[in-house]
Amino acid sequence: DWQWEEAHTEFKHSLELGPTYATANHWYAEYAMTMGRHEEALTRMKRSQDLDPLSLIINVAVGWALYCGGRYDEAIEQLRRTVDLDPNYPVTYWILGLLLRKTGRYELAITEGEKGVKLSGGSPIMRAALAHTFAAAGKTKEALEMLDELTKLASQKYVSPYFLAGIYVGLGESGHAIEYLEKCYEEHSHWLIYLHIDPSVDGLRDNRDFQRLLRLVGLPLTSASSMDRVASS
Repeated sequence: DWQWEEAHTEFKHSLELGPTYATANHWYAEYAMTMGRHEEALTRMKRSQDLDPLSLIINVAVGWALYCGGRYDEAIEQLRRTVDLDPNYPVTYWILGLLLRKTGRYELAITEGEKGVKLSGGSPIMRAALAHTFAAAGKTKEALEMLDELTKLASQKYVSPYFLAGIYVGLGESGHAIEYLEKCYEEHSHWLIYLHIDPSVDGLRDNRDFQRLLRLVGLPLTSASSMDRVASS
């Protein structure tokens, strides 16, 4: 509900009640990420990993936190270790594909993305991420085919507009991307909590409508991850 201060209070209370509860540490880390506090988030995320080292979702979440903090090589290493824990967990390949795409390793990103799609049984989020990668790799035909499939699917079952927005970012069509993010706002999509830290939408950050959405959701207009990426480039 974008009630950031109330969320902070409740997360802290949960940690007071169960400081060794791995999931509470994990989700407080997710909260800290959305506030742009990446070092705090990563410390807390690694705490959750220490408490439950075999949790696949927590191991992936460590990679996700590193990804959103701009620490791409570390994130890839973390996700490779997660693959070793269970090579059939599709979420790992989804985030790994995002990382490989962000670092320009498109063929590898496509390979890992295709694994995620297959293992998830064709999950819309996995397919959309792969379509974005196809677009970024210059494989426009493949990207448009997947976009068409997902658009048709959205008329039959729920497909988050956030996924479709990402494909349009990959295609370089910022107007359509913003249009779908506006739909996310209208439906109060939970994906918007990551709007200012998700590297997948970096291409929209200077867009005035994008900045307006950040204000509406109550997120910082800049994030630690985006500043880190600027500083390291």
